Parts: sequence; C-alpha cells; structure tokens
Amino acid sequence: MAREKGTGEIVALKKIRMDNEKEGFPITAIREIKILKKLQHENVIKLKEIVTSPGPEVEDQGKPDGNKYKGNIYMVFEYMDHDLTGLADRPGLRFTIPQIKCYMKQLLTGLHYCHVNQVLHRDIKGSNLLIDNEGNLKLADFGLARSYSSDHNANLTNRVITLWYRPPELLLGATKYGPAVDMWSVGCIFAELLNGKPILPGKNEVRTLLHIFSPCLSHIIGMGNMRKIRYFVVLIVALPSSTKIVTYGPVDCKGGKSKSIPFFKISRSCKNIGNASVVLDNKNVKINANNPTFSSVPAKSSLRL
Repeated sequence: MAREKGTGEIVALKKIRMDNEKEGFPITAIREIKILKKLQHENVIKLKEIVTSPGPEVEDQGKPDGNKYKGNIYMVFEYMDHDLTGLADRPGLRFTIPQIKCYMKQLLTGLHYCHVNQVLHRDIKGSNLLIDNEGNLKLADFGLARSYSSDHNANLTNRVITLWYRPPELLLGATKYGPAVDMWSVGCIFAELLNGKPILPGKNEVRTLLHIFSPCLSHIIGMGNMRKIRYFVVLIVALPSSTKIVTYGPVDCKGGKSKSIPFFKISRSCKNIGNASVVLDNKNVKINANNPTFSSVPAKSSLRL
C-alpha cells in the first residue's frame, strides 16, 4: 500500500520479481501488464501505472552481483479494502444469500467481459476477488492469465488454477481448453460461499479428483466400496501422458442425474446455477449475470468491519 503524493490517493503496489531474471524483463509480467491494459471494466482491477524505485548504492551493498543494483519495479493498482477469502475467514462472519448473489453477479459480469475479450483468468479463487467497503467486487491477479483464440488449437499448460478450484480436465492433463476452466472455479467459489467452506479441499491432484468423482462413482460402484473408487482415480492419473482420453462427459448418478453439490436451505435458482457450473462436462455451460438467479440481486451494501 502507498499514497500518491500529488493527489493523496491510497493505492496498492505489486512488486515484479526480478530475482531470477539475469537479463531483460519477466515475460509473465509483460503478459500480465498487456492484459490488464487491455481490460477496462468496473469488475476488473485497474492497473494505474508502472513505477520504479532506485537500486541500492554500491558502497552500501559491496560488490555488484547480478540484479543487486537494479531498481525495483512495481505495478500500481487501485486500492481495495478486502479479499473474499479474508472476509470468509473472519470468525462469526457468514455471508447472506443477498450478499452472495451480489458478489456472484459482479464476478460473472467481470469474467464474462474477460472471456468476450478472449482472456482466460486461470486463477479464480477467493484471495483474487477483491472487495471494497462499498461492496464492489473486482477480479485481480492476472499473473496466470493469457489470451486465447476462439479455435482453441494451441496447447496450453495445465499447471494453472489453485488445486481446490482446478477442473478435472486439467487435473487429468488436458492441454486444450477454454473459458470452461474458469467457470468450474466460479462454481467452486459459489458453493464455498453457500457452504461456508471449500467443497473440494484435496491435498494433491489424486485427492482432489476423489472429491470430484466420489459422489458419482459411489452410486455406480457401491457406497461401501470406496477403495475401488480410489483405484479408479489413481488408474486415470497414472495413464501415460500420450494416452488420449476422448471425453470427460457427465457421469450418471443415482436417478440418472449428473453430479450435484449438496446446497441446503437456499433457493431453487441458486441450487440450479451452482450445480450447472460444477459439472464434469462443462464446455457448454452458459451462465452469466443475466441468469434468473440474479434477477433479485439487492443493491450493493457498505461493508464496514
């Protein structure tokens, strides 16, 4: 956090790490700056400018070594008071349904703008959703974001998105994907806000896949045979990287329905949108801020803690 001398405005600073860069500017930082300059929306964090600070004096630090005498570079952002994870972790604080609707509508609006401009965020999680005291939510931290083409032919890394919010296709090694990976993360956030805690808290990739597949496979294999489910998931993960998995289509559960998240004491529209975003075949998911769930979204309320 810093204060702009001319206007007195409080801003947030993000230091660009140069420790491992012997020459030039980090390509990841260049990509992030380029994307942030491209995106101008009320629900996307605003990059105000790039500033530098002078490096240390030679006599203060001894012999020069690599980048030791290069100044620091900072990205200057508008200041936000909270992040969603920090608020959710406060003892005794539980979001109301109107608050959740308000935040989710803003999240979907900002993410829709990113996707329309062909940008994948690839790291949707609570700590990257910033909220001010007036209830405004903004998408932040585009360090893993990248532009994509509509044909999706390029190979992309699957080592993105924090584990608890990572979709099964990335956990299984997919390198061709699109906006659906962000939508899975949105569904996890929505369920987490309603449930009061993360719904897929796996310690590693296999454990996360177990959390995802177990509710469906338990109906197929049998409730008392969880060991077979574990072997099933481990077998999939252990497949050679060259193995082509044709589809990750919806797994039929009891009653012929796809996997459902157990939302309790919420409206039918909330339940429908939560279950629609966390599905095993989500490439055709169409959820946005115009969904009927958000037709009754209240006005933003101030948040003073």
